[in-house]
Amino acid sequence: MNRKILSLRMERQHLLTKADESEYISLYRDTQPGQNVYWHGFGNPPVLSFRAAFDDIEFNRNRQLERKLVKGRFAGGNLGWIMSEDMELFASLYRKPLVRPTLEQSQVLTLIENAGPFNILSKGGRCVCRAV
Repeated sequence: MNRKILSLRMERQHLLTKADESEYISLYRDTQPGQNVYWHGFGNPPVLSFRAAFDDIEFNRNRQLERKLVKGRFAGGNLGWIMSEDMELFASLYRKPLVRPTLEQSQVLTLIENAGPFNILSKGGRCVCRAV
């Protein structure tokens, strides 16, 4: 491979120079769905190891709290994190059609169609849906 092409690829992936926050967001968008590194604990944010000029674990943790990063199952059921503004794109790419919905699934669909979007709130260990 041509050395110039290899150098440009490494630069674009921020393997030669560390990315600032705006470059990091662009790089993250290009590589999503981001996955947790194997030594991270459950619920920890994804990272682009050694590519950020700042603490990207804390940066992505804040993006999680602000719901700018959303966790989902992609590519064969693997957990991954996507940017919330790309949710519709990933929903269409990785959707799994429901062939025979259960009674509960049909009731939830009816609620959503009639009442609009819902938030899930936890009360006493169980989830309760609340119309937004």
